[in-house]
Amino acid sequence: MKYLLVIDQIKQGGAERILVDFDAYLKQLGHKVKVFAMCGKKEDSPWTESLDVTYGCSSSDDSFLGKLLQFITIYKTFRNLVSSYNPDGIYSSLEKSNFLTSLANVNCKKIMSVHNVLSIQYLKIKNSIVRSLWYSIIKYVYNRCDKVVAVSSQVANDLVNNFGVRKVQIQIVNNYVDEEYIKSKSEEPIEDFFFDEKLFYIFNIGRFSSQKAHWRLLKSFYYLLNHHPNKDVRLVLMGSGLYEQNLHKLAKDLNILDKVHFLQFNINPYKYLKNADMFVLSSNFEGFPVVLAEATSLGIPFVGTRKSMPEEIFYDKEVYEQCVCDVVDVRENFTTKICDDDISLGQVMLRMVNDDSLRINFYNKVKVMVDKKRQFSSYLSLLQ
Repeated sequence: MKYLLVIDQIKQGGAERILVDFDAYLKQLGHKVKVFAMCGKKEDSPWTESLDVTYGCSSSDDSFLGKLLQFITIYKTFRNLVSSYNPDGIYSSLEKSNFLTSLANVNCKKIMSVHNVLSIQYLKIKNSIVRSLWYSIIKYVYNRCDKVVAVSSQVANDLVNNFGVRKVQIQIVNNYVDEEYIKSKSEEPIEDFFFDEKLFYIFNIGRFSSQKAHWRLLKSFYYLLNHHPNKDVRLVLMGSGLYEQNLHKLAKDLNILDKVHFLQFNINPYKYLKNADMFVLSSNFEGFPVVLAEATSLGIPFVGTRKSMPEEIFYDKEVYEQCVCDVVDVRENFTTKICDDDISLGQVMLRMVNDDSLRINFYNKVKVMVDKKRQFSSYLSLLQ
């Protein structure tokens, strides 16, 4: 069988990681696989080494006319690929790619995956007309594809309640990881950073974007330092992105730069992650973050915002409530002013740092999402 996997771009991120692993899974079963990335180039990510990728365009243009012309170019390239390849099934990830896939004139199943709570994601669209247009597109596209894969119940409920997607269209498939692979990679040596066993390390891995809200994490860490009896805590941020320099400046302005370590994204983050004492998700929204399953496989407890932490990963609702906080303001804020959201997350972090029992017993309170073949076999069954 021939399958086509479609995504916005291939950089660091959970959806990208899933696509790369799904590609490998299909090839192991003897299927032929091609990947279409709407934007980017091969050198953008080391993950592309194993992929047969066709790119729609190599760079982005933020002007309206530029975006329009760019999409026309992307669509023509995509249409030509679909026509020549004639896939038996198409799996797409993220909204732009899902919309593009809906335009494919091919007689095969189209499975579209949704990785985020879209009603929160689209708050960033200030123009109400444009936002309404996207809502209409999502309702139209997702009600007419063969199946929508939602990565969590929170994502599924959002699609039904806020976008009018029919329940029958949606199948919930949580994100899983390969525990054996992660543990094996975590044993590789680290050559560019020294972890002091006397220190308590708080970790975050992710691109420096508006969604991930690292400015909130820095301010929450500042709150923690000012309420912790000693200062043997460090924050490690692994990633890159648009706001990297802003975050460096904010850490300096808060006078915590000596306790914050910025590491570039590594194709093997597990050898770093295994040294974490706690993982924190400060995101404004997520679907089912792969990194939580990765942290769980290494026995690392985590806390975060309610919209970034799916409740179904926890066995115990009481423990879940101890590990999450609500946030209201999703706008970028690189000022040194500490708001209620920062304090809320800081308090949750402080609780985990101070509660040895909660950290030690955490592994028994969450589901270990390590059956990756189960996830991909679900995808494949929908495509066939």
